[in-house]
Amino acid sequence: MRHWLTVQYPRLRGDQSPRKLQVWLQDGRQSAAGSLSVGDRVLVYETKSGPSERHAEASGTKRKIRRVRGKQGIIMVAQVSRPIRRDSSEQPRDYDDRPLALWCWIAPLSLVEAEGFVPLAHVNRVLEYRPGSTLRGFGPKASGLKEITATQYAALVELFLKSAAGKDA
Repeated sequence: MRHWLTVQYPRLRGDQSPRKLQVWLQDGRQSAAGSLSVGDRVLVYETKSGPSERHAEASGTKRKIRRVRGKQGIIMVAQVSRPIRRDSSEQPRDYDDRPLALWCWIAPLSLVEAEGFVPLAHVNRVLEYRPGSTLRGFGPKASGLKEITATQYAALVELFLKSAAGKDA
């Protein structure tokens, strides 16, 4: 079993659909998943912000949709439930300030624990990143997915569970 951290944007404003439990990778960056396998453990980190998206209106004009403010920390512990695959139903995302991105490589996850939180400062300390790092460009090919050590995973899960129990991290 391997251990991973995936970095994800917060949801778009007005999006009331349940969060899809999966690892997302952009087309062309799927090699970052390397040995990601069913049964592997994944920590899901939500960024503080993310790019706005442009959505086409019926009139043909595009409307800019911003994101809600994210939690900026680990928000759940999950497990890979199915192998990574290309989802041909995914459409390119039209970002306001960057090129189109096709997030079509997915690995479905099953929830292990969602009651807890690990703030960015603690994530940086455990991963031995500099204080103030925002995890921008995280993982190989800036994929948003990176394998972490079993020791790092255990330390982050311990902090996550302590926060759920109301104890200081």
